[in-house]
Amino acid sequence: MITLFTWLTNLGAFGLVLLLVLVSVAVIGFFRRDQRGVGSGSRLVAPIIAFVALAIVWVLILLNWDVLLGQPESTPTTFILPAVLLVPSALAVVWALWLRKARPDVYRQIGHGTELPEAPLLGEPAVEATKGNL
Repeated sequence: MITLFTWLTNLGAFGLVLLLVLVSVAVIGFFRRDQRGVGSGSRLVAPIIAFVALAIVWVLILLNWDVLLGQPESTPTTFILPAVLLVPSALAVVWALWLRKARPDVYRQIGHGTELPEAPLLGEPAVEATKGNL
């Protein structure tokens, strides 16, 4: 149980730092398209500093994975655990790039939910939920 806890918490931290690295890049991309009156410090300088610092931390985590797992030397686990996170992530990026090129209509819908006529709009109460409570 202690071994699994160590492995999975380190894997979670590894994934979280990677996510923060990607979010730092996404912030720059977002404000590049729409500045929203935000100064260059918040829009560009802070995300670049965050990206560099977090990327360094992420690389250090990857390079010292065996130390984080409490292993005296590298074992197959040293390579398998990061791959559990990195391989599906890389496949998802490849799939998203393919989807953007091959099926742009589907790609544009990602993250927007359904647009069916019976779907309630944000802020409107669901009709079924209000009928039962009357």
